[in-house]
Amino acid sequence: MASPAVLMLGIDLHATKATGGRDMSFFISAVDASAKAVTEAGYELKRLDVTPDNGTDLLQKALAEREWDTVMVGGGMRLNPAMTELFEQLLNMVHYALPGKPICFSSGPDTILEAIQRACPT
Repeated sequence: MASPAVLMLGIDLHATKATGGRDMSFFISAVDASAKAVTEAGYELKRLDVTPDNGTDLLQKALAEREWDTVMVGGGMRLNPAMTELFEQLLNMVHYALPGKPICFSSGPDTILEAIQRACPT
């Protein structure tokens, strides 16, 4: 059986516009560690780190790439009021492109694997 394909959608923590210029080194390390844990748990993972300027274009390309088993949306996008409009746009794109597929949400880097496992058990 093939590994479940997971698209992990989050804000680009290296982009000043997306982070307000804050030091994101802790979050970058934590997300990297969580992404490694996801692949070690048996998932095929593609990270998609976006900004308000490139989010819809990057997501459109990723959704056309293959059939995804689930899309995980990070807390940095979902819980950040400045990202609400982008979050809505991207969530609607996923909903229309992947009808019937689960969408899951993490509340922070430490809950990424847990969110994916809820939506798409291996």
